[in-house]
Amino acid sequence: MEKLTKAPLNLASITIQFPHQLKVSETRSAYHELVKKDFPLVVFPENRELKFDFSDCFFRNNEGNAQIRVATNYFVLETIAYVSKEVFWDSFSKVFFSFVKLFDIQDVTALKLSYDNLIMIDNNLVGGEFTDYFSLAAAFRNKEEKKFVTVDGSFLFAVKDGLVQIEVKPKQNPQTNIWDTFNFKVDCQINKKLSMEKPDDLNKAFNSAHQHIEDMFISSLTEKYLASIK
Repeated sequence: MEKLTKAPLNLASITIQFPHQLKVSETRSAYHELVKKDFPLVVFPENRELKFDFSDCFFRNNEGNAQIRVATNYFVLETIAYVSKEVFWDSFSKVFFSFVKLFDIQDVTALKLSYDNLIMIDNNLVGGEFTDYFSLAAAFRNKEEKKFVTVDGSFLFAVKDGLVQIEVKPKQNPQTNIWDTFNFKVDCQINKKLSMEKPDDLNKAFNSAHQHIEDMFISSLTEKYLASIK
């Protein structure tokens, strides 16, 4: 897919799952020392429940546009300053494989890649209807005419090496009660055990997940909207 100059991407994230490793919670400070140059800020999210969370701190960069989250069974890198697939993978590799080495992670059990998009209604350039932006459709057996207004929810699809999910959440303008934005999330989870002795296999899983997401992104949107963001 050609690079979109006006891509609606709001947040990109990659999550790696692995068997529980208690050392992660016991010596997280040692990992922070490895990434402190790029992620110097330690953030403690507000805890609203009486439970212990093994991921009770994030490592964030100075710009506030990227952060790492770690727990005893997962690793997450997320950013709102996405440049390209290649740059994202390089940024992830830099911080994840040092994590693998420090905590002696032998295998990963799943990779999840997510892209959260915010689509803004543009009446002049594209149109004001849901169907001006999304190619999603619904069919019914009876012949009573129905106008497809919007979608509010998720669709899950099986692919050869995992699952792809798309989620659409319309947002209404509180003053006009008109839907003026759509949160459009596409993610792919590759459920496959991968040995960290073969890091190229993780890269292949990442590329496969990205391809599934790209295919779903393109096929879910109209040509008219896609033309407006190129």
